[in-house]
Amino acid sequence: SVDLKYEVMADTNTAAGLYKLNLYLTYTDTINGTSSEQQISTIAGVYVGGETDFDVAFSESSAGETSFTIANIGSNPASSVSVIIPQQSGWRVTGSNSVIIGNLNTGDYTVASFTLQSLSMRAFGQNASAMTPEQLEAIRQRALNQTAPTAQTSGNILVQVAYTDTMGRRNVVEKEVQVNTQSSNTTITSSQMSFGNRSFQRSQPSFFSRYKWYIIGLVVLILAGFTYFKYKKEKELNPKYKFKDLLKRKKK
Repeated sequence: SVDLKYEVMADTNTAAGLYKLNLYLTYTDTINGTSSEQQISTIAGVYVGGETDFDVAFSESSAGETSFTIANIGSNPASSVSVIIPQQSGWRVTGSNSVIIGNLNTGDYTVASFTLQSLSMRAFGQNASAMTPEQLEAIRQRALNQTAPTAQTSGNILVQVAYTDTMGRRNVVEKEVQVNTQSSNTTITSSQMSFGNRSFQRSQPSFFSRYKWYIIGLVVLILAGFTYFKYKKEKELNPKYKFKDLLKRKKK
């Protein structure tokens, strides 16, 4: 016996499936004392298909929802495709972490969306019970600066694409994607931050609390001016009039 190797190539547009390959064996029969050629024909099965590959790219982030574009860049179709955000440090998914997008033929693409939240401040919350109010306030201020409506959080996130190949096997492809997620907060004038079992409310200072000392000073100046004007007027009418007389009530 001997092993023979052949390179068989299928067209890129060939549909996945099992195809027959005709084989012919020609030989000279010397055992029977004849030199005539004999031929044996047989059929071998060649399967076209198998695994494929995907490209995952960040699409957009709006109102806390982050979208990814998933494209089948391989040479085989994929069935029952699911996009998964696995548990990982730095990110948290609100709601389901898996999206089923169906079948993707070669060259097809679709979009999968998730509600992602950056956990850059999560480590502080784990030890919040041991923090002082001043430390919590400093952390909260930093968090508010990071979650402003115009602020974005950048980083890499691991995305998994699970699919069934043309041979019926379930495969998982992992891709690391660079994302820029925009915060879903619409205002930072009033926000509540939670750290463990401790939480507190931040409200925007009112106009009076912000400028109360200026207002008080202005009122004092007005009262002083009014008092001095009244004293001067009474002094002109009565030279013996004294300042303490201002405090005395006039008799009827």
